[in-house]
Amino acid sequence: GATVIRDETHQGMGLRLNFKYLPENQYVPKTNWATVDDPDKPQALTPVDGCKPVSDLVDVLTEHPDISFIIMAYEAFEIVRKSDEAKELVAKGTNTTIADINTIVTPTASTFQAAFEKEYSVTIMLDKRLVRIETPDGVRHKTRPWDITKVVFMTTEQAGALVYSDLPEDDPNDQVEGVQYQKPFIYALMSMWKDNDPLREFTAIEAEAAPIIENVDEIYRFDITGAEEVDATAEAADVDDS
Repeated sequence: GATVIRDETHQGMGLRLNFKYLPENQYVPKTNWATVDDPDKPQALTPVDGCKPVSDLVDVLTEHPDISFIIMAYEAFEIVRKSDEAKELVAKGTNTTIADINTIVTPTASTFQAAFEKEYSVTIMLDKRLVRIETPDGVRHKTRPWDITKVVFMTTEQAGALVYSDLPEDDPNDQVEGVQYQKPFIYALMSMWKDNDPLREFTAIEAEAAPIIENVDEIYRFDITGAEEVDATAEAADVDDS
């Protein structure tokens, strides 16, 4: 629910934007869908037997009928697609009688997505992209920005907007003589200038912009590993209630 824009000139400082997602819009499953090897960097999911991912998704949709989109990582989607509930949903859409669920073929991704959308009028969107970033020491590497243990429900496909302000140099009266200015993007300004002895050319691009998440009261987050675990030993020892 927050992001930080690093201050390029002051180490350890930055501009923090907290979008304040509502606590009441956070959901967890009745039974965890999966476990992760490294909670700090979840890269792989191990499915949990007995989970009912389709029912968990439908519970949120029932409570918020205005939801139109579900966004989840490809890894989480695979757990949903391979579940018995997914087989039942697809079979229902084709009027297939189920004598033994084990005889039903696991639906393809597109088949399940189509069946889910037809049944609940909600589109499932998958995320499996890698983003290339550059660390302060100049090393480039790829990272996965999406937390694969989270499912997000939205009422619209538009999550927010890039909000920006004009730079001082956007005003011709504030532009420096000998510097060439161009706007490669509506929110950014690029400047080019040269120096001599020795001859050098400099290029800089700057902007005052930030991505802002909008309509946070209509964004719902579901943690597929967030189910509360029952202490079986304590529960067995408690004989005073039903």
